[in-house]
Amino acid sequence: MKKIVTTIMAIVMILSVMSVPALADSDINIDIDVSGDGNTVIVNTGDNAVIGDDNSLTNNVNNEGGNSSGNTTDIDFSRVINIWHQGELRATGYLDSYSEVYVSSQDLLKIFVEETGNWMTINEQEFVSLQKWATVFGYTMELVANNCFLFAKEDGGIIEVPETIKVFRDNEQILGISLSFSDEDQTIFGDKNSLRLIFPELEGKTTIETPEAYTLQYWADTLGYKMEIDHLNVYLTSPVVLPTPEPEPVYVARTYSLLINNVLTDIFPMSKEFPNREELHVTSAEAAKIFDMFGISIVNKPTEIRDIAIRCGLNVYATNNAVYLYDANHRPINVNVNGKNVVFDDIGPTILNGRTLLPVRATANALGAEVDWNNELRMVTITKGTDTIRLFIDSVHYMINENILELDVAPCIINSRTMLPIRAIAEALGYKVSWNGDNLVGVVSITNS
Repeated sequence: MKKIVTTIMAIVMILSVMSVPALADSDINIDIDVSGDGNTVIVNTGDNAVIGDDNSLTNNVNNEGGNSSGNTTDIDFSRVINIWHQGELRATGYLDSYSEVYVSSQDLLKIFVEETGNWMTINEQEFVSLQKWATVFGYTMELVANNCFLFAKEDGGIIEVPETIKVFRDNEQILGISLSFSDEDQTIFGDKNSLRLIFPELEGKTTIETPEAYTLQYWADTLGYKMEIDHLNVYLTSPVVLPTPEPEPVYVARTYSLLINNVLTDIFPMSKEFPNREELHVTSAEAAKIFDMFGISIVNKPTEIRDIAIRCGLNVYATNNAVYLYDANHRPINVNVNGKNVVFDDIGPTILNGRTLLPVRATANALGAEVDWNNELRMVTITKGTDTIRLFIDSVHYMINENILELDVAPCIINSRTMLPIRAIAEALGYKVSWNGDNLVGVVSITNS
């Protein structure tokens, strides 16, 4: 019986390897089960040619050349090869010293699952030649880098199984992607998940609207990547992100108060921006009002503050919120109490007979005192703690508690504001007063004594 089986297997193997045309359309079926040895040989030479083997079948296939022993001695397990069949990665194999691909017996069934229908049995030889079985089933093989592609012969042409495409972004390979390549227009396509892995900018994008949006080139162009293709390798270079330039500052016009000879007016100059400078301007009507104050008649009245000051023979001084036009007897005065500037609502400090007069209410508040006005007596009362100061308009005499003293200059009313000599008042409340008139603006400093 063993001899009969061996003879039949030899005949079947020879017919299969030679691919005899006369048997291509035949209906021969051979099913032989040799009782006791567990090996089955099944041959169907119809439309789905499936060949199983016992030891003799495997030996007949391997005797065509290469490493026929099936031994792992000559196989280099560091040279891993991906086996592609019908566009799918079916298994992995290894190269031997002859650069021939070998796969395990079990992986061989995975690779040719369509041809075997999962019911071919082979002996337990550990590794077999992929080339030999590719020949049996009518395939040719091509090695490209670490990939082995099986080509099926149909109608005299060769249908190519898609090769694997590697993508590198900034020289780092992107793993876990699935891409396809169109030979017709050399376009590389990817599914949504692969595109998100390749282009992090697409994370969170739930829909892709157009067919071209499934191509690598589309998103490379859209997102500013540089894309280069070298055979089956795609190299992407991330776009250079330039620092966002600082926005040009938006000029905001400012409004100023105008004081003429330290008297607050109802004129409010506004700033205007010009290249390399800033100017303060008033309206034509406001310019006419200023010239009328000084009895000056001009046909073409300037609106720029400096031009107005020159025409009126005045000096100009500007702070962050006020502009002063003044003559030699009314220069601006800055008052500070313990280093903090005093802000005057309308009329500012003025000099009268060599003495600095300040608006009483703003000054008293800065000193922490309370102010009371008696219109019938035309008397100002300033109180702080146990000290009470009484001053009378147009009188040089004043009282500190019960003591009557005399001032160098009498309090007066200017533009409905009561003006008091600052030194006498501050010193009466226990402060020290200093004056600095060396600069353009006089400075009155009031500090705790």
